Amino acid sequence: MNYTYELRRIEIPNVPWKRHYYRPFERVDTAVFHRIHAGHPESDTGAVIAKFFEDEGKKWIGTTNMPYHIIIPRAQPGGTLIVIEHCVPFTLKTPHAAKWNGRSIGIGVVGDFRHNMTPTKKQRAGCLWIAQRLADLCEPHLKARQGSEANRSFLATVHSALTTGTSDPEKLTGGANECPGPKFATTWREIRNSMRRHGELIWRIG
Repeated sequence: MNYTYELRRIEIPNVPWKRHYYRPFERVDTAVFHRIHAGHPESDTGAVIAKFFEDEGKKWIGTTNMPYHIIIPRAQPGGTLIVIEHCVPFTLKTPHAAKWNGRSIGIGVVGDFRHNMTPTKKQRAGCLWIAQRLADLCEPHLKARQGSEANRSFLATVHSALTTGTSDPEKLTGGANECPGPKFATTWREIRNSMRRHGELIWRIG
């Protein structure tokens, strides 16, 4: 199906504006996918999730800041439109993947993909689209890199694949709280395959 995509700016109260959260966009070379919901995955939005962390973030992640730059809601408009919510500027670090925070964009996909729930068709398409658009944004500075990191392709990955992305081993692949979870595996495979083709095209054209 041919979808239409809208990257919708969402105003939230807990953007991490303090100076030490700023980073040059040229440092960004990775997108990290997570699962997230605030109790009602069928209707949760970026604003609802931001409010959850504003109220309860200290308990769960040690801060009230919104962890995700991007939210891909499960609830979507009818027809072919897919809305992807942009909650935090890409020039700000957010607390979503430990040692990867300084170089990555955190993407929260609404749902719990550990057991029975899988991403919807629109969420899967939204994941592929935002990963490719972020790669396009990062292409100029990735090409300009020198030395050992020269020609490094944009990386789209999941939280559970990053051993330095969490202090909780249960969030890693195979753990009880794997993030995003086993039911996200097919979507991640689609993202990897799509990004491989997209990256080959970018570097061939460039």
